[in-house]
Amino acid sequence: MRLFFIAVCITLILPFRLQSQQFTSQSFVFDSKTTNTSATKSKHDLLFLVTNGNPKFLSTIQINYFIDSRFYLQKTSYSTSEILLEISNIVVTGDTLYRSFTISPSLCPDCFEGKFTLNNLDESIQNKIVKVSEIGLNRSVRIGFCDFEENPSTKLNGKLTNFDFSAKASEQLENHVNYINDYWATKVLMDSLQSEINENNISNSNDIPQLFVFWDKTRKISIIASESIDNEVLGLKFVDPFDLIGKKNQFDRLNTRFRTLLENELKQVIRKDFVNGIAEKYLQSLQKYRQASKRVDFYDANIFYTASQLKLDKYFVEMLTKLGRPDEHNSVAQQIYDGLKKTAFEEFEKDDLADAITIFTDLKAFEKAFPDLIKDVQVEDRFVKAKEGLLNSFLQIASRAMLANNTDMAARYHHKAEDFRKKYYAEDQLDDIKDMTGNLVSAYYKKGIELKNSNLTEDAIRMFEQALTTSKTFGNGSFTVEILKELKLLHIQVYLELVKNATEFFEDGNEAMAASENEKALFYREDHLEFLETSVEAILLQRKMKQPVVNSSIENGIISAQQGQAKQALEAYNNARILADEFKLIVDAPIDSLANAAAKQVIIQTIRSANSKVWSNEMDAALKIYTEAKELQQKYGLESDSAIRDEFRRLDNKMIQQACFNCKRDYDNLVLKLEKAIRMNRFDQFANTLQAAIELGEQNSGCLIDLTKVRNFQNKYQKLLDYNKRYNEVMQVMYNQGFAEAISLYEKLDGDSHLFSLNDYAISHLTVLQFIENQDNSGLTRIALTYYLSKNDAANALKSFELFQQQSSEDNEAIQLGQDLAEMLAKQDVELSSEIPPETLSYNYFGQEKRNKSLRLTYLRTYRNLIK
Repeated sequence: MRLFFIAVCITLILPFRLQSQQFTSQSFVFDSKTTNTSATKSKHDLLFLVTNGNPKFLSTIQINYFIDSRFYLQKTSYSTSEILLEISNIVVTGDTLYRSFTISPSLCPDCFEGKFTLNNLDESIQNKIVKVSEIGLNRSVRIGFCDFEENPSTKLNGKLTNFDFSAKASEQLENHVNYINDYWATKVLMDSLQSEINENNISNSNDIPQLFVFWDKTRKISIIASESIDNEVLGLKFVDPFDLIGKKNQFDRLNTRFRTLLENELKQVIRKDFVNGIAEKYLQSLQKYRQASKRVDFYDANIFYTASQLKLDKYFVEMLTKLGRPDEHNSVAQQIYDGLKKTAFEEFEKDDLADAITIFTDLKAFEKAFPDLIKDVQVEDRFVKAKEGLLNSFLQIASRAMLANNTDMAARYHHKAEDFRKKYYAEDQLDDIKDMTGNLVSAYYKKGIELKNSNLTEDAIRMFEQALTTSKTFGNGSFTVEILKELKLLHIQVYLELVKNATEFFEDGNEAMAASENEKALFYREDHLEFLETSVEAILLQRKMKQPVVNSSIENGIISAQQGQAKQALEAYNNARILADEFKLIVDAPIDSLANAAAKQVIIQTIRSANSKVWSNEMDAALKIYTEAKELQQKYGLESDSAIRDEFRRLDNKMIQQACFNCKRDYDNLVLKLEKAIRMNRFDQFANTLQAAIELGEQNSGCLIDLTKVRNFQNKYQKLLDYNKRYNEVMQVMYNQGFAEAISLYEKLDGDSHLFSLNDYAISHLTVLQFIENQDNSGLTRIALTYYLSKNDAANALKSFELFQQQSSEDNEAIQLGQDLAEMLAKQDVELSSEIPPETLSYNYFGQEKRNKSLRLTYLRTYRNLIK
């Protein structure tokens, strides 16, 4: 039976020059049938893991994969390219629910098998099966090399044939499943605690030890639930079948209630006889959770075991501190500490080191939180011994499994040991544990020797690398010299085998395969330079293979030059020079002089092509070609060549002539625009056009443009231009800052308007009041009125007020401004000692209208008060 059903086959056709192409999708079906034969253990384990949390049976479960991938070519140097595989997207469908949660993201494989065929000019260059491991999405992995002349007919055909899961991907899925199991285990824990609260009517209890225990249980429930809620992998914002977020909030409220009841009871207690009861009941509650973790369903064991730990935080410390005076709260803490210590010592004596370490960890945190405790020095001593014992057991199991060829078990316990080391040992503590890893490193080393003797070179390298990594991880350097020696010998062996293959292909005349194999050797050398720095066989072979290519390229250049194909000749010489420099080759032919001769002809041809663009008045295109020719001249050091200089001189003259012709034409068009602007009274346009015409003439003085007419226009309309400039400045301030900011500038322009002789241009200046009257905007008029009042300008203020009353209905602000105006006018008339009666003046100012009665009265009252 085939391992996978492949629904879509990829065929990619790629021109050599292209470095990217469309992704193609393939579909795979993954079920128990495909894992019955050649599937790896990781696939069996994966399917079994998914089945445990899925309502379907193992025989009926099915997962579908849609994988987008591409095989493509990409240049690495002038003459070589690498063949790459990229996975851009993986869609997983089917039975991907695990206990109500989707696990699709964690079901993505990261190891792939495939095959590709590379053809050039209908000749098969490569036909290979490839395997890649731990490839991430949108990341390319090198799977081969090619070396041949560029050809549009190059085709790369490839398809995926299989996929698998690395240890890293399997661990990611296992962690995802554990997160989901912990979610539902939290539900079980919550349900059991809620039942216990209901059965014992804890919410109305006044039993201090009981309240403390249940306050602590609800506190820890909240901490445990928060860890699931904050887990981005679960995404409870979108899927929360048990409503864990809501349940946590309920337990938070219960926790608050227990805290309130406990604090109220503490206030009423005079003697602290409850101390022993608190410690005793609290320790019992921890022990019950510890025992329950061994009885409940294995899905739930981790959460119940977590509930048996202190989960020490500031709230626990604060609550324990509230249980009495310092000596009394220390007594409670002391009893809890002594009880935990007793349990830890018991677990240690029974060699249950994992449980002992968990409790010792809580004890160390407890000591830090309560510094007044009477501490037992044996806690630290036994904690150290327990850690060393458990770590040593992991390492010993891994080493024995390795010697027994049980690599899966060895890897699993090695991983446990690494995680344990990272959790409990800092880098400066490695000296304390380095001797423990001697057996495991030795087992890896012996296995490596065994694989080496069986000619399983790649497997032997991986084993020695594992030994070296283990030595570094745990600080054990006892085998480092031997391991490095074996690695060097093996890497040299692999490298030389690749060079040998390349040499054989080269001697048989198969240059493409020779280059591909030798490129592998070069990359292998680069990847393992630590061991292969002095190995230069592949470099020497590469030079040997490239020498004929360079010679051929030079010969092609000479032939092209003789046939008058200067551009092709120059390209051939440059290719030869690049190859010679890249591979440090010795070339007898004078490449530089040959290239310069070809470059000279190319430059002259380029200049002449620019001439044709000038004649057709395509000046931008001509300038671009001109620049290209100049760059070529500088690149090849031909600035002093007389023939090229003559060509440039002729081109310069033609470009100047055409440019001047264009300038004169543009100047004449600008003059026509000036005359039109004058006729249409568009003096803003006139000013811009005038400036453009003057700049055009001045910047192109060599074209002898006659500016007389433009200068006459400038002299004749200079005052009008100055006026327009001032007026536009006022308008700009008005538009940007508002009329209130512009009015003072406008008034200044009113005073200076006679300087511009506007009558000569049949133009009238609008004053501020004329301007706002034309605008018919009461808001602007109000601003003007306020401005004139502030300046004590009674005449303009009165005109503004009259205009304001015409434009707007009466409002409170208008009345107040009118009152201010009336007072100002009265003060002015008293100072002038007017002989006209004030009653007459008030009517002169504010008319007979009824709405202005209050203003007339204000005027009279102010006037009479001032003359008393």
